[in-house]
Amino acid sequence: MQRLFLIASFVYLLAFTTNASAAIVPTHDATIVANGDAPDDGMNLTLDTSTNREWLDLTLSDGMSFNSVAAQLGPGAVFEGFQIASTPEAVQFLQNLGLSTTLFPGMTDLADGGTAAAAAIGLLGESGLVGGVSFSQATTSEAWPGPGNQRVIAIRNNGVTSTIQAGGVGSATAGAQIGHFLYRSTVPEPASVALFASCGFALLASRRRNPLS
Repeated sequence: MQRLFLIASFVYLLAFTTNASAAIVPTHDATIVANGDAPDDGMNLTLDTSTNREWLDLTLSDGMSFNSVAAQLGPGAVFEGFQIASTPEAVQFLQNLGLSTTLFPGMTDLADGGTAAAAAIGLLGESGLVGGVSFSQATTSEAWPGPGNQRVIAIRNNGVTSTIQAGGVGSATAGAQIGHFLYRSTVPEPASVALFASCGFALLASRRRNPLS
């Protein structure tokens, strides 16, 4: 009986870890106002349903140092409810956006005419445009190359390739063209929870009817 309960519990828990129709969805939260709140797509969040995380547009935290952003994560602060992403979390998000990170932290080019980078920059906001190269860039929580510095990951579109490039910046440096990877976790859709829960209990009922199976 204990084994059957564990099986049903495991299937039920899949509702919180499995998403059969993962998608990238731009959303908006009118309560978040920072740096003018004017990303390219008219939204300020990007929901990645494969991880149930909402990512804040990078341009809404540019011009602020990493230390300043870290101090604005608490209750009542500008970025309440968000956390600064680790490097692996940010890299996974970029992969889910269709960007190649196979050589990270080395520079990785995807020969797609810049399509993937253009789409990602359109979602997250453009940090700048230099020499015809459009880019978005932001810090992670990783101290690189050491204490007092942060890892920076840049998305670049030169019209030929979509490029991911890694670098670093001082934790106290407020770069006008450097944002920060911030996300908040969301709850899976109730319908998904109900579906997996029903499967789990159906399995348990079946086992009870067929104790020798």
